Amino acid sequence: MRGRFEQRLAGMLAGWVGLTQAYPRTVAAAMTIATILLGVYAQSHLVLNTDLDAMFSEELPHRVLEIEYEKKFPMMAETVLVVIDGETPERASEATDLLAERMRGRPDLFRSVFVPGGPFFEEHALLYMTTEELEDFADHLARVQPYLAGLARDGTLRGLANLLERGVAAVRDGEIEGSELVPILDHTVQAVRAVLDGRRYRLSWAEVVAGRNLDVDARRRFIVAQPVIDYREMVAGRRPLGALRLFARELGLDEEHGVRVRITGDIALSYEEMQLVQKQATIAGIASFILVAGLLLMALRFTRLVTATLTTLLVGLIWTFAFAAAAVGHLNMISVAFAVLFIGLAVDFGIHFCMRYEELLVAGCEHEEAIVETARGVGTSILLCALTTAIGFYAFVPTDFSGVAELGLISGSGMFISVACTFTMLPALIALGRPRDAASRPVPAALRAVSIPTIASRHPRTVALAALLFAVWGALLLPDVHFDENPLRVRDPQAESVQVFEELLSSGSDSPWNVSVLADGQEEAQSLAARLESLPEVRRAVTMGDFVPEDQDEKLSMIEDVAMFLAPVALESGKT
Repeated sequence: MRGRFEQRLAGMLAGWVGLTQAYPRTVAAAMTIATILLGVYAQSHLVLNTDLDAMFSEELPHRVLEIEYEKKFPMMAETVLVVIDGETPERASEATDLLAERMRGRPDLFRSVFVPGGPFFEEHALLYMTTEELEDFADHLARVQPYLAGLARDGTLRGLANLLERGVAAVRDGEIEGSELVPILDHTVQAVRAVLDGRRYRLSWAEVVAGRNLDVDARRRFIVAQPVIDYREMVAGRRPLGALRLFARELGLDEEHGVRVRITGDIALSYEEMQLVQKQATIAGIASFILVAGLLLMALRFTRLVTATLTTLLVGLIWTFAFAAAAVGHLNMISVAFAVLFIGLAVDFGIHFCMRYEELLVAGCEHEEAIVETARGVGTSILLCALTTAIGFYAFVPTDFSGVAELGLISGSGMFISVACTFTMLPALIALGRPRDAASRPVPAALRAVSIPTIASRHPRTVALAALLFAVWGALLLPDVHFDENPLRVRDPQAESVQVFEELLSSGSDSPWNVSVLADGQEEAQSLAARLESLPEVRRAVTMGDFVPEDQDEKLSMIEDVAMFLAPVALESGKT
């Protein structure tokens, strides 16, 4: 039964190819017109969706929770994190305010702009110190209060010189420790040296008052923004992120002016990744097309066969794009790879067809007989290859990972489209490209003696032994293979967003990796946080209650005492 079915199928394919030989111009013209129409349809109806979340079914548990969270906290969805480092805390704050204000002025590029901290936390910053830290800070302010008052009265260079003179005298008289003058003296020396060297220098009065050099966290600020994203673009976020960098340049926020502005977050990571992918994909596409054309020319020998095969491949690709537009409507970040798969797999059908055609020509067959017998001889094999390949792709369709499911549907159907083009467009183009006097021309000698000697056929034992040694070597290395669950490892390590992300991870205090959990009420949140914090995988668990300072009465009393002896500074400052 299988033999009869195969014979009938082979006869049908041979009859179909014979029909294309009877009307090659009509078939080629009809296929060309259909390709143009389908290409226009695909161009107008097929869009690109670069939203990574869209590749997962919304019914998956993690997507259900994620959507619920984004509904309750919409300002935290699809954000970029702008990291601003300044030479001083004051410069960092100034730069943050300038950049945030510029971003808020462009609602067409940024839906929301949020600066963590803000006036409330600045006004109540002392309450967030521990009691011991606040006591030390108050004692330090009490000792430097006379010098602050002096600066308030005279903020010129002369006033600073008088302040330093008083400080040296106080150390000599034993009123203060010499170490307390180190910060202001160090900054003064650095400022003088910078002026003499023609360099710019910014003095941080926050460090002077604190009596120590502040760490990186104190000189770092953040902006959390929601850019307006167009996921129909290959590189989504190009406009807002490009504008953000332009704003920074226009405002002079660069290292030359004591500021460094960098961007990270999911949107920025995807943006820089897609920039790289777009650039490399273009280069790879051109290179692969040239290599395929060169390989076809070496294998098929006839330029007309190479041209016919590549043209058929292009026609099948356009038809598959049209199918994707009708069946799915869009391409995601995974299914967009179907084009590369199509080229690599579909070209094999044309190669098999043309190689068998050449073989029959060498055997002495005329063109019409050779091309019909080609369809009869290898047609069922090509169909079987297409069927098995399509089944492999269709196996992806039932998955909840819609990005892969759509790739399977488009690529699997593309195999059948390619076969249809191979048995329709390719024979017609071969017939049209055949010289009119081809029947009287002898077959080139190069085709009569097709012999490609290989190392494997000349030295089978050596090749087999080498393969065995490589297999043993690979087996010995197998225990060292491990799964790296860090998604940053698949991204370009030279990208700014990746470098900033890893820098924040290493700092510990500002880790961009976190898990958000919704709880019904403060008590449940605190209980859940306690259980989570006990896990070795959790560094810290924070609830809204952690933003309420502890021991407020005691701290407020200490702050009132500090305010009493600092009041003259404020009054004298107001007079000046």
